[in-house]
Amino acid sequence: MLVDELATNSMNYGALSRALGKLAISGHDLSDQVEIIWKETGGPPVVSPAAPAGFGSKLLMKTINEQLGGTMNVDWSVEGIVVALRLSKACLGT
Repeated sequence: MLVDELATNSMNYGALSRALGKLAISGHDLSDQVEIIWKETGGPPVVSPAAPAGFGSKLLMKTINEQLGGTMNVDWSVEGIVVALRLSKACLGT
């Protein structure tokens, strides 16, 4: 669900909505957590949302916080959005 929400938003509004847009996904082991970095470049200029989070974003945050014991940090960089997910290894079953 996490990847689906991020990919859908990227295809509709972000880097994946442009032919030259790029997406880089990396992961890091942080002792009791896993960090996943989602970095978009080459898309339209990023504008931080002025309105409250929509249903998909709220559901994503609830899933990350309550089911995966994690956090999500979003950097609304003009060059492309960067999302850092930190998820509990225990909740992931690793």
